[in-house]
Amino acid sequence: MKNLKAITALFIFTFIISFHINAQTADSTITRMLTGKWTAVSVKLETKGKIIDELRTEIQITNSKINQTNKSLKSGSLKMILEFKADKKYTYRLIENDSAFYTENGSWRIKDAVLKTKPTDQKESLLDGNKIKRINIVNFVQRVSVFTSDAEVYEYIESEKLPDDE
Repeated sequence: MKNLKAITALFIFTFIISFHINAQTADSTITRMLTGKWTAVSVKLETKGKIIDELRTEIQITNSKINQTNKSLKSGSLKMILEFKADKKYTYRLIENDSAFYTENGSWRIKDAVLKTKPTDQKESLLDGNKIKRINIVNFVQRVSVFTSDAEVYEYIESEKLPDDE
């Protein structure tokens, strides 16, 4: 019985350590892959679970705005540019008709596949807390919580990597 407890304890300890190491490895891989310049190509809205009636109208309005955003991204009249530098600095710019209307700069890191940002020039970041859902060498998808309620409503922003010279 003592051996069984010891083996079980060793197994649990090994599992916890390997999970922690895998999470750190995943975060460092995401960090390495995220470094570079990205442009948003599409946004979609997804709901999970039960949505209360009061949110349905807000979701419809948000979905309409997302549809307009996608049209603007596709036509090139709207650009959402993210640059993550190896020195852990970032720049996020929203550009409409070749004129920047929002810029955010600061420092960044990845923790448990979540983007943690600390802007230098304002109090809140539009990027902080976004979950990295998928990443590879050409695109990544981040999940953004849309409403601050119990409802699970998310925007998924897909971005493509830009060449180094852009």
